[in-house]
Amino acid sequence: MQFAFPPLTPAVKLIAIVTGAAYLLEVLWVHWIAALVSPEVAAAGPEGWRLAVRQMHLALHPPDVMRGHIWQLVTYMLIHDPVGPFHAIFNILFCWMFGAEFESRWGTKRFLRFYILCGALAGVFVLIWGALVPGEWGKLTLGSSGAVYALFAAYAVIFPNRVLWPIPIKVKTFVWVLAGLTVLYFLVRSEASFAAHMGGLASGWLITTGNWRPRRIVDRIKLWQLKKRRSKMKVVSIDRSDTDDEGKGKNGRILH
Repeated sequence: MQFAFPPLTPAVKLIAIVTGAAYLLEVLWVHWIAALVSPEVAAAGPEGWRLAVRQMHLALHPPDVMRGHIWQLVTYMLIHDPVGPFHAIFNILFCWMFGAEFESRWGTKRFLRFYILCGALAGVFVLIWGALVPGEWGKLTLGSSGAVYALFAAYAVIFPNRVLWPIPIKVKTFVWVLAGLTVLYFLVRSEASFAAHMGGLASGWLITTGNWRPRRIVDRIKLWQLKKRRSKMKVVSIDRSDTDDEGKGKNGRILH
């Protein structure tokens, strides 16, 4: 059972510092500067923070991405809920808890590539989801939850039976619970981004297992077909006592 956070590794420390600094700058902009320099934000009242965040051009906004703001597929991971600090704090803690061990196993460069790539792929999933689901295209997405959920999925692939703390639950069960809660949040119209969370889980699983490779997909299909054929095969046993004596040789073998 895992009772303590792992040692703080260089990449995780860098992610924590950059995320924390970006959050402080975001809070400074949203709650003080934006209202002074933007009449639209000042006039929007309590909900003006959404407009202020969008004016930073860092949060993921599908229409802006289609206008060329491609960097938002990465920078949205630095922007968190400016109304309260818990969104940023928990994402940093989860990155430390689950990411530090991967960095120790994979190395700093490989871990950073995984983290950034999965976060960007979760952002791509947000774009696809927004194009398919009415009412989702114009929504802002912010936070590193997509990348963090990818870490959850990778952890479930590599350490499926490890028990977490403080809740005694296996990692693979924990990830299934997360997926279920993500669907529930979507059904009740929660502010949590269904697309980013599910996109993170999917990208983490695909990259960790290698199932994104076409060759791996073909091999899995062939294996499934082979298992299906084997399941249809019947094993026939011959009872020697019921065999006609005339069909036997002197040594008791069946003659063909």
